[in-house]
Amino acid sequence: MNLTNYRLVLSLAALPMIATIFAGCNLFDKADNITFPSQIEVLWVVDEEAVATDAPYAYVKTVSLADDPEVEKYMNKLKNVEVEKITYRVEEYVAEGDAVMFKNGKAIFATAGSAAVEASFTASASGVNLQTSTSDTDLIIDTDELNELASVLKTEKEIDMNLTGILSKTPVSFKIVATFQLKVTAEVLD
Repeated sequence: MNLTNYRLVLSLAALPMIATIFAGCNLFDKADNITFPSQIEVLWVVDEEAVATDAPYAYVKTVSLADDPEVEKYMNKLKNVEVEKITYRVEEYVAEGDAVMFKNGKAIFATAGSAAVEASFTASASGVNLQTSTSDTDLIIDTDELNELASVLKTEKEIDMNLTGILSKTPVSFKIVATFQLKVTAEVLD
C-alpha cells in the first residue's frame, strides 16, 4: 500500500471517531449538572389549652431550601427545583374524649412579591381526624400549583407555609410534620 492510500485509509477510519467525539459534546454539558432528591421537614407544635368548640387555628412556618445541607451546598447554582409532593402526618396527639377533627384545613404558600398558591389538606369537607392521621398522607395540591411553588422556591430559596383550619374542640396538643419531597438540579462546575 502506498503512502497516499495509507493516509486515505487512516482518514476514513478517523472520521467515525471524530463524529463520535463531537456527538458526545452534549454529554459534557450534562456532566456539569447533578440531580438529587431532597426532603425538607416542617414541624408545627400545637398546644391549645383553652376549652373551646370549633376553634380557629392559624400558624406560619418558613420552608427554606437551606434546611437540607445537600441543597445548601449548591444554593447559588440551582438549575431546577421540582416539588414532587408534600406529605403530612400527626404525631404525639393528646386530647380527652372524642377525636379532634381539623376541619377546612388549608396550606397557603406565599412569598413577598408572588401570588399565593392555595391547596386544601383534604378533598372532603369532613376534615382530618388528628388522632388517626399518623402515617404520611399526601397534601392535595394540583400539578400547576406544585410547579408554581417549585418556581418560587428556586427563585426565592424559601417560601412561607401558612396552616389554617378549625379544631373541632380544644384542649388538644399534637405535632404536624409536613415533608416536602423535592428533586433538585444544580450546576457542579464553576
